[in-house]
Amino acid sequence: MGTVSWTAVARADMYLATATGDDGHTHTCSSNSTDCSFTDLHCAETYAVTVVTMDRGCYSDPSPDVELRTGACPPTNVTTSLQCDGNMGTVSWTAVARADMYLATATGDDGHTHTCSSNSTDCSFTDLHCAETYAVTVVTMDRDCYSDPSPDVELRTGACPPTNVTTSLQCDGNMGTVSWTAVARADMYLATATGDDGHTHTCSSNSTDCSFPDLHCAETYAVTVVTMDRACYSDPSPDVELRTGACPPTNVTTSLQCDGNMGTVSWTAVARADMYLATATGDDGHTHTCSSNSTDCSFTDLHCAETYAVTVVSMDRGCYSDPSPDVELRTGACPPTNVTTSLQCDGNMSTVSWTAVARADMYLATATGDDGHTHTCSSNSTDCSFTDLHCAETYAVTVVTMDRGCYSDPSPDVELRTGACPPTNVTTSLQCDGNMGTVSWTAVARADMYLATATGDDGHTHTCSSNSTDCSFTDLHCAETYAVTVVTMDRGCYSDPSPDVELRTGACPPTNVTTSLQCDGNMGTVSWTAVARADMYLATATGDDGHTHTCSSNSTDCSFPDLHCAETYAVTVVTMDRACYSDPSPDVELRTGACPPTNVTTSLQCDGNMGTVSWTAVARADMYLATATGDDGHTHTCSSNSTDCSFTDLHCAETYAVTVVTMDRACYSDPSPDVELRTGACPPTNVTTSLQCDGNMGTVSWTAVARADMYLATATGDDGHTHTCSSNSTDCSFTDLHCAETYAVTVVTMDRGCYSDPSPDVELRTGACPPTNVTTSLQCDGNMGTVSWTAVARADMYLATATGDDGHTHTCSSNSTDCSFTDLHCAETYAVTVVTMDRGCYSDPSPDVELRTGACPPTNVTTSLQCDGNMGTVSWTAVAGENMYLATATGDDGHTHTCSSNSTDCSFTDLHCAETYAVTVVTMDRGCHSDPSPDVELRTALCPPIDLEGMVSCSTNILSLTWDASPVYGANYILHSQKIGGANTTTSYPTSNTSLFITGLQCGERYEFQVVTSDGTCNSSLSRPLEMDTAPCQPTHLAAHVDCGTNRGNISWFESVGASYYVAEVTGGHGHVASCTSNDTSCAVKLHCGRTYSATLVASTDSCNSTLHATIEFDSAPCLPGNVLAELDCISNMLAVQWQPTTGDADDTYTALAIGSDGYQASCNSTSNSCSIPNLQCGQTYEVAVTSSSINCSIIAGSDYRVQSAPCKPQNTTVDLECSTNVATVIWDLTSTSQNYTVTATDMSGTNTSCSTNETSCSFSQLSCGEMYTFSVMGHTNVCMSEVSSPMQMLTAPCVSTNIASSLDCGTDMAFITWNSAVGATAYTVQAEGNHGHKSSCSDTGTQCSLKNLACGQEYSVVVVAMHTGCPGPGSQAVTFTTAPCSPQSVETQLDCTSGRLNVSWLPSVGATRYHAMVQDRSNVMMCDTNTTSCVVPNLSCGNAYNVTIVAQGQSCNRSHSAANEISTGKKTRKTLFN
Repeated sequence: MGTVSWTAVARADMYLATATGDDGHTHTCSSNSTDCSFTDLHCAETYAVTVVTMDRGCYSDPSPDVELRTGACPPTNVTTSLQCDGNMGTVSWTAVARADMYLATATGDDGHTHTCSSNSTDCSFTDLHCAETYAVTVVTMDRDCYSDPSPDVELRTGACPPTNVTTSLQCDGNMGTVSWTAVARADMYLATATGDDGHTHTCSSNSTDCSFPDLHCAETYAVTVVTMDRACYSDPSPDVELRTGACPPTNVTTSLQCDGNMGTVSWTAVARADMYLATATGDDGHTHTCSSNSTDCSFTDLHCAETYAVTVVSMDRGCYSDPSPDVELRTGACPPTNVTTSLQCDGNMSTVSWTAVARADMYLATATGDDGHTHTCSSNSTDCSFTDLHCAETYAVTVVTMDRGCYSDPSPDVELRTGACPPTNVTTSLQCDGNMGTVSWTAVARADMYLATATGDDGHTHTCSSNSTDCSFTDLHCAETYAVTVVTMDRGCYSDPSPDVELRTGACPPTNVTTSLQCDGNMGTVSWTAVARADMYLATATGDDGHTHTCSSNSTDCSFPDLHCAETYAVTVVTMDRACYSDPSPDVELRTGACPPTNVTTSLQCDGNMGTVSWTAVARADMYLATATGDDGHTHTCSSNSTDCSFTDLHCAETYAVTVVTMDRACYSDPSPDVELRTGACPPTNVTTSLQCDGNMGTVSWTAVARADMYLATATGDDGHTHTCSSNSTDCSFTDLHCAETYAVTVVTMDRGCYSDPSPDVELRTGACPPTNVTTSLQCDGNMGTVSWTAVARADMYLATATGDDGHTHTCSSNSTDCSFTDLHCAETYAVTVVTMDRGCYSDPSPDVELRTGACPPTNVTTSLQCDGNMGTVSWTAVAGENMYLATATGDDGHTHTCSSNSTDCSFTDLHCAETYAVTVVTMDRGCHSDPSPDVELRTALCPPIDLEGMVSCSTNILSLTWDASPVYGANYILHSQKIGGANTTTSYPTSNTSLFITGLQCGERYEFQVVTSDGTCNSSLSRPLEMDTAPCQPTHLAAHVDCGTNRGNISWFESVGASYYVAEVTGGHGHVASCTSNDTSCAVKLHCGRTYSATLVASTDSCNSTLHATIEFDSAPCLPGNVLAELDCISNMLAVQWQPTTGDADDTYTALAIGSDGYQASCNSTSNSCSIPNLQCGQTYEVAVTSSSINCSIIAGSDYRVQSAPCKPQNTTVDLECSTNVATVIWDLTSTSQNYTVTATDMSGTNTSCSTNETSCSFSQLSCGEMYTFSVMGHTNVCMSEVSSPMQMLTAPCVSTNIASSLDCGTDMAFITWNSAVGATAYTVQAEGNHGHKSSCSDTGTQCSLKNLACGQEYSVVVVAMHTGCPGPGSQAVTFTTAPCSPQSVETQLDCTSGRLNVSWLPSVGATRYHAMVQDRSNVMMCDTNTTSCVVPNLSCGNAYNVTIVAQGQSCNRSHSAANEISTGKKTRKTLFN
């Protein structure tokens, strides 16, 4: 198909396009738009396309030609061929013109397709399905266009591999059968079993099964089957596992899971186990079982406080192993009994007690309240207490026992009732006169009486009680804020107190009232300390003459502007609070100003040029201030509250004018008239001092001053003592000054019997004192002694001298407080003194201090060695004094050993072997070590030989032992031998060689060898032991027994001394050789029938074989008839057996035997080559053998040919439904371990669903909901099917409800839930759970119900569960809704009277997203909106009453108002709390 398009032109009614091919044929199309298509173009053709415009019946000229080339034609002569391997098909064709590419498609009968492409004339399909007939077509591709497909050509692929390949194992003999479902086009089937160890077995058949008769035990085979079709092999079928018999489990351990006393048993997996069965047998004889196909399983119903013996057996395709050894499993303790409770009033604390039970480590008690909250306590005795129970609650109390970390089941519930709750909605009110307060509350359940307590901020309390809902306090304090609480009394117990509620009493009078006077104008000010709750203060001043003045203030002071002078006022202040007046404060005096003093006089005191002024007192003077003004203009002042005062800092030789003023409460009077005052002479100047070194004599000199009669110099030491000298010239001297003292020297002038002030201090320093607290210490290394002292004043340097008893001296110096002597003699006593050096002068020496140096090292050091244990002893000659000695032995390899003693020897106990030590000894004296003594050598005993090795000569029982040579030349050796298991005697073999042969030993013996090294003086310690075995002894009593049915030879013997294992080998006269190995006294080999065999036996260890047992000869079992083939009749459960007759006796009677795994046998007799065995038991595996009357085989216990009998009909079938998951499980009795089962579930429309298993149950997880099913069970083997069990009907769980919807009633806290009906449902339950834990539910047989009593401010998740009788189905998809927010609580307001702004705050409400605060008077409503918990409402009018409410806004509801609360404007600041 070709399309032509163009650009539209004006006035066109229609367009006509024409395509003219090279071969002359034409195609047309028309359109009133801008394109049209040609639908029947020829392939591989070139067209010239033109378009004309049609306008009112006229055609335009044609447009220029445009070329249109059609796609290529399809290929011709298409043929196909098949390659055998991999089902690869090839298609080929004849090339066509204009082809860019070819695409071949193979379409199978089942509709799937395969493609291949090529730019030549063939291509291949590489992924064709087996056993399929394909229709193959080829298209040509030309410029991305495809031609029509070529005609179909058939391509047939090879046969498919068989499907549904299954294997089965006959328990005894490990014969495996493989079966499969026949596939189309099969000529033959070939099965291969490949073991994990690489060996393979094959069998072939033109039917749907064959058998492997010689599989290995304990092996896993991968079994595949290929189909043979026209000499081609199909791909192999997927591997199917075939496993031979398993061993019992090992490493069985048990553990206990606490919940429900569930015990777990685990084990090490064994090869080829399909299942394990564990059995727990209690001390009381009852048993529990569990099974698993992993390495553990659990017992879910164990008894408490029981000890179980647990064993495990392996199950492998219906076979059981021996049980494992018993393992103990102890279950947890039982729950306590006789649980009782009691309540303690304080804090709602309760005690629970019980009777102890066995094996309890701890008990845990739980109290669950009616509202769902829980409390716990634990104890290792028989009681415990709950300390935080809720009030007015009824609890169900249970106790569990804890044993080794596990909890028992809980004890039965015991009821516990707690005391009443505190009252709610507590409010207070105040009566103005008398400060009497009333408290009221809302009654609570279970209340006998209420007790209210008001606790003031200062800690005092008031109480009142009532059996109604209010009471009053009559003796409250003023200006106090009380925290009021109420408790409920119930049966003699008190509840917790209610939350504090504030009660405020009237204000107290002000305190700390003080007055002050402003000097100018006699204006007085009164001030006070503010008191709580004051709106205003009023002050009153009452004079002695009775007139009064008042002032008021809302702060803490006010002023009286018109007070009389020289007057005393009594001032009081009262507090105004909410229109009430407090008592007046105590009177405070306010006095007005005083008069100036009179009769002023002056006098001079010699000491210090101090002048005194005196006067006559005036009324109401607080203080007097005198001022002295000198001729040079400087001034001095003094003050007094009496009638005189003194100037202490007057200048010397000066004339002053003195005046006095009166001070009355910081106010000054006018000054008195001037009075003259003249001071004494000045002190000397330029005072200097000097010191003479010897005798510490000091001289002081100065410059003379005017009017001096005499001079007196004083030197005052830092320690307070003084020295004086006097002169009428300009110097004098001090002769008895102290050492190391700093003196302050002053000089005074004496004038007319008066002393001037002293001259400024001049320092005079005497020479230093000798050091004090001189001590000595000894440094251990090198006998270096250190002397230290306490620093003395004025020291430039110190010099220490140590004088020994032998007269030699040592010195050291330092500018700090210690120095050291470095070359002291050992064991010497020194007298040490120290002198101080100060400005070139030496002090007297300090008293002698003794310094004793450390002891000298020991002499005559010698060493000796004790061979046993390489213990070395060192001895020496003692040195003077009571000393301790430390000896050190240093080895050539650098390691050291030490020993110490207060005598003259000690020993090293842990010396290394073959080591040379340098031994030194030091003397220890007062914690110091002397220099070490000279080195003395100590050589230890040799090391024991290493690498002791041995070999045994198996034929001679001669042992060859070797070891490494000692590194010490000339060393000898002693080899010690001891027979293990024999007498406790040791044989020694001295030798100078490093090897030795031990002869004369017997077979089957074990020896221990150790070797020591000897140097002629000492023997080393023993080497590491070496154990060796001689060759095992020859086995005895070799015997052989044969089994007719299986052609096995059972070889047995007596145990051989020293043997680890045995190898038996049999050799037939015809050359057949077989062997078996065993660590027991028997093993079995597979023999050829009717042959003579010889048997040999050897006992072995890892290193030796015994001599061979003498050969015995025996005959294998006679040959039974061969080519046995058995075919089962599934209906009659009869086995048709045929065989190849034996040659010889034509009168032979044959017996065909079917031997069951449980020992049951059935047989049939015949004189021909076939018969049928009746009376087979269903569901069994039989071993089939045929014998004849001419064959001498008394007992046939089995054979390698196995056949399964017809499967048993399942019995006692039941079906269980797990409603929450809609999983149905069908269960039946175990009647056979060698058959499989198929369970079929059929719905009402006849649709079948099935599951298969080899167990006794099978589950359906995909059944339709709300559907009635009929269940049946059928047993089957690879060949036969059993009768179908009796049918069972069951209705599955109802379907999930859909379209869940919720509608919330904000006013009633009720939600209306609707849903669509669910298939199979007869009733519905709605379950809602809030995000804070609250739950609600409702039920109905219809499709709607209402959830009531929902909690505020919670987001609920709602699930609808459909159910029919006894069966709730799965929950629906959850939907959510959010209830109205909770009402705001604890609303708090604060009013600013000046600005009219009201601050409102509250506690957060659960579920609220925003809040609206509404303030309403009689005519107006004001609001503020916020998403926080506070906001401001402005512009409140003065003198109005307002109601304040808070509205909480939620996600879906706008309700939940707070309680309305009233405030009044007109006060400056008021704070009101609402609850």
